Order: sequence, then C-alpha cells, then structure tokens
Amino acid sequence: MRLSIAACICLLPVLLLVSYPLVLASLAADHKQAALSVNGAQNNLPLYVRAPYVLVTPPSPPPPSPPPPSPPPPSHPPPPPRSPPPPSPPPPSPPPPPPSPPPPPPSLSLLSSISLSDGSLSPSFDPLIFTYTTSVSSKVSTVQVTVTLPDDELDASYFTIYVNGSATEAGVASADMSLGDYGCTVPVLITVNVYGYLSSTYTISITRGAKKGLAAGYIALIVVGAIVVLALLAYGLFIAYKKGFLPCLRPRSCSDDYKEVPGDA
Repeated sequence: MRLSIAACICLLPVLLLVSYPLVLASLAADHKQAALSVNGAQNNLPLYVRAPYVLVTPPSPPPPSPPPPSPPPPSHPPPPPRSPPPPSPPPPSPPPPPPSPPPPPPSLSLLSSISLSDGSLSPSFDPLIFTYTTSVSSKVSTVQVTVTLPDDELDASYFTIYVNGSATEAGVASADMSLGDYGCTVPVLITVNVYGYLSSTYTISITRGAKKGLAAGYIALIVVGAIVVLALLAYGLFIAYKKGFLPCLRPRSCSDDYKEVPGDA
C-alpha cells in the first residue's frame, strides 16, 4: 500500500507536464473556432459593419523564477568533522577458575575378620594389615578359612571373595586346604573384590609342625623293660650258680690245692 502511494506521488508531476501542452492546444483550438464563427457572422454583415478580426493568443506562461541565491560562503571554513573517539578497550576477562581438586582415590576392599579352623593369626587381625602368620600342630593336615564382611551400606552381592583362587561366600568356611608335609609353610591368599573399589589381598602363611620322634614315655618304658630283663637274667645266673649248675664259675679253695694223692703215704 505504501509503495503504490509513493508511486502515485512520483508520477503526478510527470502527468502535469504532459497534460499542460495538451490543455493549451485545446484552448487555442476552441479560441480559433470561436474566431471563425465570429468572422463568418461578420461576413454576412455589410462592410461598414464588419469589424477587423483580431486573433487573441493565450498568454504565455510566466518565465520560471530564478533559483534562490546560494548562501554566501562562510567567513571561516567549517572545522573538519571530529573523528570518532577510539573504541574503549574491552574489559579484562575474568581469571580462569581454579582447577578442581583431583577426585579422591577409590577405597580398598576390606574384610571385617578372618578366622582359621586351627591356629590363630599373628598379629591380630586388622582390616588394614594384609600379611599374617600362624603355626599349627603336626597332626593338622588341612585347614579352613572363614571371612566376614564389614557392617556398612554395601550389600553382600557387591563382594567377590576368592581363597587360593576358589570363590567363597562370606560367613561360610572354605574348602579344606592341604598344609603339605611336616614342617612346610603354605601361603593362603584371600582376594577381595568390590564393585567400584580397589581389590585387596590378604596373605596368611601357615606352618605345619615337624614330625616328632618316640615319646619320652616310650623311651622310658623301653629302658625299664631292658633293666627288668637284665635283672631277671642276673637272678637266673645267680640261682644256677648256687645250685651248682655252673661249676666253671665256682671259685677254687685252698684245700683243693693240698689234696693228698693216693699212694704218697
């Protein structure tokens, strides 16, 4: 709508310039026709009545007005346009935020206690001590391990416990583990895995006692038996000597040396 109004305003002077000569020509033609009609009427009149014909031309348009005088030059040249001020420097950027602290290291997978079917741990169990020793009698050939979990918010399903590579449940005795020959030391490895935690391994060195010799009671019995046998043997020899069953052991007397020989008298 605004475009059409602007176009009409621009075309209005053009239409006025084009229509002005046409209007003048039309007015001249009408005037000439009127003059001819007047002249014809005069021709019918006597000569003394006829009036001279005067053609009236329309007045010429007034000359265009002169352009307005230009303003006098200024006495002083105008000052040069002021240059725009330099842009202000941008504000300093804020310092970067300090680096965030590193995340805390993941916690260890710990147990609440470890117990053996035979023997006691040395030192006493502590969740943060991972190496223990113990010794058992020579009569013990196998041992079982029982572990318990800490009382925290973690569910038992998060724990995976291995005793010498075999999966074991908490609170349940593990399978029998052989201690080997007399005097041997067998390591027992308890590995604890918890989802989201570091794995930990407890090591227990179990030493089986050496095989003992004959008991002191047996040795004493053998010694007493030997003494009794020797005493009985000595008593038997003594009785045999008294009865004369052993003449070769009887001592010789002096009368036997001076015994008379028959026929010497």
